[in-house]
Amino acid sequence: MRLILWSAICARTQVSQARGSMLLSFAVSKSVEATTMALPTTSGFVHNEFFHLAPDCRKRGLSDVQAGNRDSMTRTIIAVVFCLLSFTSNAEEWTSKVSRVIDGDTFQLSRPLVRIRLCGVDTPEKGQRGYREATQYTKALVAGKTVQCRTVGEGTPCDGRSRKKSYDRFVAQCFVDGNDIAMELVEAGHACAWPKYSGQHYFKSGRCIK
Repeated sequence: MRLILWSAICARTQVSQARGSMLLSFAVSKSVEATTMALPTTSGFVHNEFFHLAPDCRKRGLSDVQAGNRDSMTRTIIAVVFCLLSFTSNAEEWTSKVSRVIDGDTFQLSRPLVRIRLCGVDTPEKGQRGYREATQYTKALVAGKTVQCRTVGEGTPCDGRSRKKSYDRFVAQCFVDGNDIAMELVEAGHACAWPKYSGQHYFKSGRCIK
């Protein structure tokens, strides 16, 4: 709005009364176009379309347009960040490659960049017996591969028993090549079934019950 008013004032001071209304109409329409579209070539636009304005008018007009573009860019960035955060927090199923294996029951997806904690089972923590074997088994099973994960509440064995998130991790049931990753760990003896969170789903296959 400031750009429109300033352009109009400058235009009237630089042209005759006979051409004033025509130039004003042209300046206003172009100002609205520039402000609405937030063109990245603002300086070129001002130079080409407002070259007839006095130097101080051009300088003020350019400053206003640039400020408007900065405001527009800021709003755009905020909107994008908001959408990404909403996607990450609300999404409940992912198909993604595994970019990193943290330990036997935790790994990281590449897109979106989230950590997954397998629901209903438990593998040894760092420093505990079997930690290295469980971690290596999970790496061989999923590292660099595409997995399908659904969070708790979306039809997993842990629905109604476990929270959807544990610290910075989404608790989920995941599959690789159609096989339940947690079940693979349990059957191989690298994870304990955890009936508190998964009921009887992994219990019958478990060599270890937590």
